[in-house]
Amino acid sequence: MSSYLNKQWAWDLSTVNDGTGEADVNVYLWNTAGVITHIVTDSNGSNSAYMTEADYTIDNTDDVTENKHTPHVLSICKYGVTPKALNIAFVSSRVDTFYISNNPYVTESDAATVAGYTGIDIDHTNKIITITEGHTVNELYDYCQYDMTQNPIKEFPEGILTTNNGSDYTLVYDLTVDGVNLAGTGKYIDMHNNTFTLSNSGSTSAKVRDINGVLVTFGLTGLQDNSEVRVYKKSDMSELAGIEDSGSSFTYNYNYTEDVDIIVVVYAVGYNPIRIELTLGSSDNSIPIQQQKDRWYKND
Repeated sequence: MSSYLNKQWAWDLSTVNDGTGEADVNVYLWNTAGVITHIVTDSNGSNSAYMTEADYTIDNTDDVTENKHTPHVLSICKYGVTPKALNIAFVSSRVDTFYISNNPYVTESDAATVAGYTGIDIDHTNKIITITEGHTVNELYDYCQYDMTQNPIKEFPEGILTTNNGSDYTLVYDLTVDGVNLAGTGKYIDMHNNTFTLSNSGSTSAKVRDINGVLVTFGLTGLQDNSEVRVYKKSDMSELAGIEDSGSSFTYNYNYTEDVDIIVVVYAVGYNPIRIELTLGSSDNSIPIQQQKDRWYKND
C-alpha cells in the first residue's frame, strides 16, 4: 500500500495599475503537466492561493516518486489591460506584485460590446480564425484580446494576435477571410509561419505576410460593367486570375515571392479589346483603364 502527499506554498499576489490595485484581473497558471489554475483579483487587486511545488507517492517499501509541478507559466490579463506573461517557481512562500497598464491599442473600451462581435470565429483546436462579417484589423485585435481572457493558452500566454505599436501585428494562427473585407489600410499582419486565405471573393486592405510570402493586390479600375478580364503568366501563358462578368473594378490578390511578368487582357461587348504587359512586384498596383468604343461593332 502506498501513501500520497504534496508540498504546497502560500502565494499572495496583487495587480497594480498606475498605483492602484486593479480588480478583476485574470491570473492563469499552468503547471508542468499543463493543468490550469485560474485566480481573479478582488476589489483591492489582491488574492491568495496555495500552490503545489510537487506531489510525492511513497510505496510500502518507502520508495518515493516525485512529480514536480513548478515552474508555472503565468498569463495575466484583463480586457483593456496589456497582457503579461512570465514563469515563476513555487519552492517557498511567495508575495508578488504585478504592475500592469492600460492597453493603448484596444480601440473599443467596452468588453461587452467586443464580446458581441459576430462573424469572427476562433477555433483554438485547429488554430484558425475565420472572418465571415466585415471587420477592421482593430476590431479583430480587440476580439482576440477579449477571447484570451476567456480562453487562455499556455503556448501563447500574451495572446494569439499581438502588437507593439497599433500598426504592425503578429498572428500565430491561420486566418481565413470568407466573402467579406478585413479593413486595415496602413496595417501589417505578420503570420509568416501560418496561412492566410481569401475565399469567396474575400479581401483585405491590410498588408499580410504569411507562409507563402507577402499578400499584394493588383487591380484595374474604370472597367465597363460586364467586362471579361484575364491575367496570364507571360512565360507559359497559364492563367493566374480572371473574371467573366466584372463590375467597374477587378482585383487580384497574390503572394509575392518574386517578380512575375504578366499579360492582362480585357474584353467587353461593343468595346475594343485591351492588352497590357506589366510585372507583378512586391507593391500594390492599381491601373486605371479606359475602354474605347468599337466603332465597327453592330449589335444585329
